[in-house]
Amino acid sequence: MRALLIDGDILCRRAAHGAAAELGAPEAEMRSAVRRLEDALGRLRTMLRGDLLLAAVGCGASFRRQIDPHYKRARLGRRVPASLEAVRDRLGELVETRSAPELEADDLLGVWATAPDLSFAARPGGAIADARPAERLIVSADKDLLSIPGLHGAATGRVWRVSPAEAEMRHLAQTLIGDSSDGYRGCPGVGPKRAIEILSCNAADPWRGVVAAFQRAGLGPGEALIQARLARVLRHGEVDPDAGAPVLWSPSRLRSVATSEQIRRAVEPFLPASQRQRRLS
Repeated sequence: MRALLIDGDILCRRAAHGAAAELGAPEAEMRSAVRRLEDALGRLRTMLRGDLLLAAVGCGASFRRQIDPHYKRARLGRRVPASLEAVRDRLGELVETRSAPELEADDLLGVWATAPDLSFAARPGGAIADARPAERLIVSADKDLLSIPGLHGAATGRVWRVSPAEAEMRHLAQTLIGDSSDGYRGCPGVGPKRAIEILSCNAADPWRGVVAAFQRAGLGPGEALIQARLARVLRHGEVDPDAGAPVLWSPSRLRSVATSEQIRRAVEPFLPASQRQRRLS
């Protein structure tokens, strides 16, 4: 039994925006968007041989706004395709779909992928068809999910594993580099190449290297921690089981020591495609 843990937000947005780019009446756009979604789910099921499809969708608000009110502020007011709501409704008809207050789709996928089973995804009074699938694959085009250890899959059929050490380094790399699309800056002056240097030179104590980089930029450990909490995709144990509230990340959660090669692999997705190709050739 293989479960595909799908980023429903990205899947729906791509279907809706793709249909909106076509010329046609609103009804035609709606049909096109739904068809695009259905085709995308069919490809995933076929190419990744998925027995159970479980989609995560965001509920709008994010706990990260309480950490930094500027988080994803630039996305507010963006045009939303008219078909998006219908596409989301159709997603819920086709596959098991879940959301949770203040958690983004990424967070749900991170928790599902790292938990002992999928009981966290069960609705109150309900259950998942198979709470303990033999394999769980995260399926998302969002590179943020590469900070989650475990199996990952792409619509091409490719499946790969992210090790715990590599996942930890990706999180710290994201902390240093920031994410302009999500509205947090990371450490000023640090890009992918500099992040590799910082983490490689501090492999035994990477958080110390991260804090030192922020201090060199005129910022303190507190700012480093804020950026790390914004960059963190939640995992099992990082959501309070009773209140459903996130448990904010702290450096004490760092467990894995990474090799230089693991650090380079962790930062590679942040490099321009041309640089990745040159480095791998």
